[in-house]
Amino acid sequence: MKRLNIIILLLLLLSTPVFAQEYISLFPYISASVFGFGGAFTSVATGFNGMFYNPAGYALPSNNHFSIIDLNVYFNPDFINIAQATNFFQNLDTEISNPDFISSLLNAKLGMGLSGLPFIGFMRGGLAFAVYDNAGLSASFYPTIAAPDVKITMNAEAGAILGYSFRIGNFLYIGANAKVIARAWADVPTQNLLTLMDSMSSSSGLLPFSVKFGYGYGFDLGAILKLGAFQVGLSFLNLPGIKINYAESNDINQLISGTLENSGTAIIPVEINAGVSWNIGTIIPLIMDKAVIAVDVHGVNLLIEDFNEYGFNLSLLGNYFFLGAEFRTLGFLTVRGGLYQGYPAVGFTLNLVILNLSFAYYTKELGMFPGTIPESNMIVTLSFSW
Repeated sequence: MKRLNIIILLLLLLSTPVFAQEYISLFPYISASVFGFGGAFTSVATGFNGMFYNPAGYALPSNNHFSIIDLNVYFNPDFINIAQATNFFQNLDTEISNPDFISSLLNAKLGMGLSGLPFIGFMRGGLAFAVYDNAGLSASFYPTIAAPDVKITMNAEAGAILGYSFRIGNFLYIGANAKVIARAWADVPTQNLLTLMDSMSSSSGLLPFSVKFGYGYGFDLGAILKLGAFQVGLSFLNLPGIKINYAESNDINQLISGTLENSGTAIIPVEINAGVSWNIGTIIPLIMDKAVIAVDVHGVNLLIEDFNEYGFNLSLLGNYFFLGAEFRTLGFLTVRGGLYQGYPAVGFTLNLVILNLSFAYYTKELGMFPGTIPESNMIVTLSFSW
């Protein structure tokens, strides 16, 4: 009980409102097993992926792991098609005058990124530690009279997490993380694609946008309640709102040297997630084993803020809704499916002793409302863990 009181006190202290000039977007760790499951990980929170969703999961039975690599690479079909059409972007300046190419470009959402190189992690007896990296790029195109406009968003993150979870009785798990995050990001202003290309090819050494980078500290708290075959999860992530003191520049030489002084402050906002899962178990021996269904609402606090700003609009709920299901078959293959922000997601994992190969296809929403700017991606994962 004393430990529980300490956790509650920390939650109250760390939830003090934080004011800042800028808020930067949440940037979930890229993982084929999570995204193929529809992202509904708050109440299941197993393995190292649970570090990013609910630290209470560390003390769950048999949640002991060691990892030396968890390489996730994601890309989308549009990116592959555009790369092939332009000889891996070498002929982009000539193809931009092709009406057929422009037509395909306007329908494209380009995305690419990676995570988990490196990823070194340890989890045993409720104690967990990991270092990781995570990077992603998204681009959307908009029609104009001449060449299309383009909007680009880039994020890169590296971090270290130290966490602990313990059990109260036989049904309640409580956990906490302390973490340090280094973040670099750039929101490139919407501009004409030809203008951006000319600026990028300039020999001045100046980018047509600023890159910001800095680091900050934060905490996560979580709880999982086991009720027979059901589990209910609740997590408070990025407490108290991670403050990033950042430097920025559009000078490539200054960015490489890293000698800039702090120029501003940004906040990674608190995210409150809630979820429930049903451990069905074995449906058909060997064919459908360890079946699980889970439902999450991520960013409950952010959803409430959207309702306050835009009115009670149920279509907003899609951006915060996640549904997943999975089962093991043949003893080594896990099959997954679900809804990620309301869009279909599918995936699988081949469990080959200490080598795991995973795949996922999912769609995420880059706009305010579902259906505004959907970006569909494929993730391939190669991990060594046991």
